[in-house]
Amino acid sequence: MVTDGDGVQAGIDAAEKDVEIWGDDVCHGLAVAGSDFGLGGAGYGVGDFCRGKAMATLQLRQIRVPEGQTIEIEDVSWADFEVILQELGEKRNTRIAYSEGTLTIVAPMPAHEVEKVCIGRCVEVLLDELECDYTSYGSTTFKNESMLKAVEPDDCFYIRHADLMAGKQRINLSTDSPPELAIEIDLTSKTQLDAYLGLGVEELWRFDGGRLRIDCLRNGEYVEVVESPLFPGWPIKEAVERYVREAKASNQRKAKKAFRQWVIERIKE
Repeated sequence: MVTDGDGVQAGIDAAEKDVEIWGDDVCHGLAVAGSDFGLGGAGYGVGDFCRGKAMATLQLRQIRVPEGQTIEIEDVSWADFEVILQELGEKRNTRIAYSEGTLTIVAPMPAHEVEKVCIGRCVEVLLDELECDYTSYGSTTFKNESMLKAVEPDDCFYIRHADLMAGKQRINLSTDSPPELAIEIDLTSKTQLDAYLGLGVEELWRFDGGRLRIDCLRNGEYVEVVESPLFPGWPIKEAVERYVREAKASNQRKAKKAFRQWVIERIKE
């Protein structure tokens, strides 16, 4: 067992795991013995191993995930993942995904958050004006231990199961239904996509570079579609892309007001 500076056992066995940082820096051969990547938590030890010999010891609190960067850790057991998730806590600026032993930690850029908010508001306006009930759980952690999958979307919505899922304090996808719609900004991690597949999220909106892609789950894989099955007959891709552009060019209140007016007028047609 690895201990921290006070000699307290870390609670996760030291095990050699590869840590890959996508971006300017790449770190290999790190033995992750705890769960603090500068994101909250106790700060357990990390050994940098070379041919089985520890060359240096770091505190995980010393490792930072820069905005727009991703850390991927392989060979993480579900038990270790649960401990890491608990130590990271809920008050953090990162999001995680887990799929069959691979843990991904992402630190979004500020622009990412703006786009996330805009697209979530598009969905809310559409559902409001169409008088469709919904329950949103934002970036809740969705987990299914039996399938070794977990993911935190940028936003998500229950529509058909809105009443059933309303007010839940905890969601367990071993027994609860997954959201019908999940929204992701700049999704580049295979771990995240694999997690959505495993959890059975029916419709996935992926926004990247000003373009919206709509994928639907069909026969165990995501297939790109032109029209959203949740909003049949609506030009969702064009409408969402226009809303995001207008929100960035002016302000979000004006863009939201214009989008709502467009929805109301189209319903009257």
